[in-house]
Amino acid sequence: MTDHPLPGSGAVPPHFTQQAGALFEEKAAAYVLNLSELSQKAAKRTHDEMVTKRHVEDAARFLGTTPTQNLKDILVKVFGVVGATLFGSGISQLLSMASANEYTKDGVWGSMALIVIGVLTAAYHILNN
Repeated sequence: MTDHPLPGSGAVPPHFTQQAGALFEEKAAAYVLNLSELSQKAAKRTHDEMVTKRHVEDAARFLGTTPTQNLKDILVKVFGVVGATLFGSGISQLLSMASANEYTKDGVWGSMALIVIGVLTAAYHILNN
């Protein structure tokens, strides 16, 4: 058994000053409240009546990330969308030229550039996911 008290127990953790212990209790209680609220929101998103272990794990993972990490995750997803769009655009242009049997040097190079850039940005998304 550990000698660390539970949040809200009113006991100051060992090796903490009185002020540090009070701040610890306050922060721990706020974390538990946020974890509970986010777990309930996760359950509602999946239309579950009860909060499951998975919901609590997802909420804890979210609370454990910094805003910078959340922004990075969003940017990586945007890179994936942009990459897929550029790739599809390049393929579409090549197919249009092939079906019309009208190729231009600039059209082929432009399409290939879109395809390469699209593949690279989509690969970045895949590797960071």
